[in-house]
Amino acid sequence: MTSGSSAWSPSAMTLSGQLRAVRVLTGLLERGDREGLPVLEWTISHNGAQVTGRSYAQPGSARRAALAAWAAALEITLGEEYHPSSRMTTITGTAERERTRHGSATITLTGDIWED
Repeated sequence: MTSGSSAWSPSAMTLSGQLRAVRVLTGLLERGDREGLPVLEWTISHNGAQVTGRSYAQPGSARRAALAAWAAALEITLGEEYHPSSRMTTITGTAERERTRHGSATITLTGDIWED
């Protein structure tokens, strides 16, 4: 954006979405701390207001429990997809355009669990 211009460029809109996602993520981390929720790896998307929490807890049962705890707190329904070739189950759930005090963002929880 040039000085004095009032037009939003695509990159400025993306940055605005990322800033909103950071604010949403801050709220999620504060809530997780208050409620004693498990630690997840959190990322924001390069293209806007999307926040993803991924569990790497070990063993797989702890990973499943971490995702379930966050899903319950955020009222996200988790689904599972089994991949026979890798003997892995992917757990994913998304809250589309979750309203927060900072605006809206898409929040996704995910994790992969391998058979023992």
